[in-house]
Amino acid sequence: MLAVPTELVDYIIDFLYDCNPALQACSLVSRTWVQSSRLHLFRNLDLDDTDTSKAAQNSLRILRLRDLLRASPLLAQYIKDLNIRHGADEATGVGILGNPNLPFIFTALSSLVSLKISPLERSVFVGHIPPSLNSSMESMSSLKVLHLNDLNFLRPQDVLRLLRSSSLVTNLTLLRLTFEQPDDISRGVEGPPMNQLASIARLATDSAIMASSFTNSLSPIDISRVEFLEICPSTATYAALTQLLSHAPVLQRLDMTLDADPDHSPPIDLQELLSLNTLVFRIRALLGRENSLPWLHRVMSSLSPDNRVEDLSLIAIVDMPPPNVTQFQYAEFLSTWKQFDLLFTEAKFAPLRRVRIDFRIDNIVGDVVVKAIVDDIIEQLLELNLRGVLHVDSYEMGFG
Repeated sequence: MLAVPTELVDYIIDFLYDCNPALQACSLVSRTWVQSSRLHLFRNLDLDDTDTSKAAQNSLRILRLRDLLRASPLLAQYIKDLNIRHGADEATGVGILGNPNLPFIFTALSSLVSLKISPLERSVFVGHIPPSLNSSMESMSSLKVLHLNDLNFLRPQDVLRLLRSSSLVTNLTLLRLTFEQPDDISRGVEGPPMNQLASIARLATDSAIMASSFTNSLSPIDISRVEFLEICPSTATYAALTQLLSHAPVLQRLDMTLDADPDHSPPIDLQELLSLNTLVFRIRALLGRENSLPWLHRVMSSLSPDNRVEDLSLIAIVDMPPPNVTQFQYAEFLSTWKQFDLLFTEAKFAPLRRVRIDFRIDNIVGDVVVKAIVDDIIEQLLELNLRGVLHVDSYEMGFG
C-alpha cells in the first residue's frame, strides 16, 4: 500500500486541532500519526475548581493527571498552555492550588509556554500559593506568558524569584496579589545578570510592591522594552504604578484604570513617550463628587507635538447625581467636557483617527436622569463630532 507522506499527514491533522474525538482516532492509526495528534490533543490543559462542592472528584482528576505524567513522562513535552481557575472547597476552604500533587505536575511540565492562574468567575476566594508550589513554578524556565491573578504569596520575594527564573517571559500579568509578609524588596533577589533577564513586551499590574521592584536597579525583569502597559492605580499605589511610564520609552499602548482620587493625583506626563499609538482610560465622571475629566485633560495636554497617538478610548462611569447638586455645578461639569473637546482642535492632535467614548451608566432601571446627562455631555463634543473621529456608546452596568 502506498504510504502517505508524513508532511501531508501533519498538514491534514493540523486542520483537526479543535476536534478531540478526531484527534484521538488519528492517534490510533499508526505510530507516524501519534506525534502530530498529540501536539494538538495535549497542547492546552485546563484545571479548575468548577464544582467546589465536589472536592473528592477534583482531587481525583489531579491524581489521574499525576499518574499519567509519571507513567508517560514524554507526554509533558506536548503540554504548552496551562490554565488554572482556582476556587475553594465549601467544606475545607482549600482549593486546587493546595492539592499536594500539583507541585509534581508543575515540575513535570518543563516545556510549558503559558501559565495562567485566575479565580473562578464571581469567586471572592484568593488562592494561596504554598512554598512547595512556588518552588515548582520556578522550574518552568520555558515560560513566555505568565498571568497571576487573585493570589496570596508568603513574601514578595517569592514572586521575584519566580520572575528571575523565567527569563523568556514577554507577557506578564500580576493583578490583585497579596502577601502574608510584605518584606522590604529594595535589595532584590539573586539571579542572572541584567542581559539575561526577561524582556517584557506586555505588562499588566496593580501592585505597587511589584512596580517598585521593576523600577530599581535590582529588577528581576527588564521593562525598557514594554510596548503594552496596563495599570490600575489606587490613591495608595498611584505614585509607584505611574513611575513605570518613565522606564518604558518604547511604549505603544497605555491602558489605565484610574481608581485614585483625581484631585490628589498629579497628572502623568506623556511628553517623552513618542511611540504611543493607543490610549485607553477608565475614569469616573460623577456629577457633584468625583470627576476625573480635568485630570485627563492635563494628561492629554502633556503629549508632545510630535506624538503619534491615533486611537483614544475613554470608558466613563456616570451615575445619578446627589439631590443637592446646583445648576451652577451642572454647568461647570459640562464645561469640563467642552474644554476636553476643544483640546483636540490643537495641531498636535492631527494624527488622531478615533476617539471612542463608552458611558457606563450606573442607574436605577427606568430612570431617565442619567441618560439625559449623557445626552448633554455628547452635545459638548462638537469639535470631535465635526472631525468625524467621535464614536459614542452607552450601556447600563446594572443595579446593585
